[in-house]
Amino acid sequence: MMPPSPDASTFVSLGIAGLSLFMLGAWGILAWRSTRGQVDGLRITVRFTVALCVWAAGWLALALSGVLARLDLRPPPFALLPPGLVVAVALLLRTGAGRLLSRNTPLWLLVGLQAFRLPLELVMHQAALEGVMPAQMTFGAVNGVTGLNYDILTGASALLLALWLRTGDVPRPVVLAWNVFGSVLLLGILAIAVVSTPLVALFGDAPDRLNTWVLFAPFVWLPAVLVGSALFGHALLFRRLWRDRVPSDRAS
Repeated sequence: MMPPSPDASTFVSLGIAGLSLFMLGAWGILAWRSTRGQVDGLRITVRFTVALCVWAAGWLALALSGVLARLDLRPPPFALLPPGLVVAVALLLRTGAGRLLSRNTPLWLLVGLQAFRLPLELVMHQAALEGVMPAQMTFGAVNGVTGLNYDILTGASALLLALWLRTGDVPRPVVLAWNVFGSVLLLGILAIAVVSTPLVALFGDAPDRLNTWVLFAPFVWLPAVLVGSALFGHALLFRRLWRDRVPSDRAS
């Protein structure tokens, strides 16, 4: 039995699609910026950008075809997304683009890019209000259900920390603590999303408690592109802090 296609508003649909396209473009621009002056810099940037686009297009195609919504298959295809996301991020970190992004991107940009999670959480909250996304995956309370997602704090604090990094000296432990904080919140909502799928249904098997909307387009880009971007950004920042071990980094 396939779950019903989500009846989301234009705001939610365009919000997820628009933020996903924005992040794909942002990574491409940052890759180009970080590889300028490098041997084979253009080739590295093109390969990185193409890989991101193929990843995003592949999951979108699976969602549009209805394959992801085949809950009768064992294992269901969508179960491959979380581990696939971890593998994809790990592989991207090992590429030339991943190394150069970590080394050449100013800290304020690496932090500031995570501010996309602020509007994302607002879009997700609207999705919960519309009954498209289960209430436990947002912040606040929706229909008497208390949300367990506090990732909006990461997006809001990213703006403040990025401004501080851009204009002044920030102690390295502060940036490290923020990155740990954001990573924990991200992993927390990722865990809630996984246990809310029909495979686990920890919060109940009622339609409004199941996380099935990400099985459809364009909402599959929420985990595939947006969660992936957040994971990749945190990983790049950890790598940068480990390599530099300096108290601050002014914008170039």
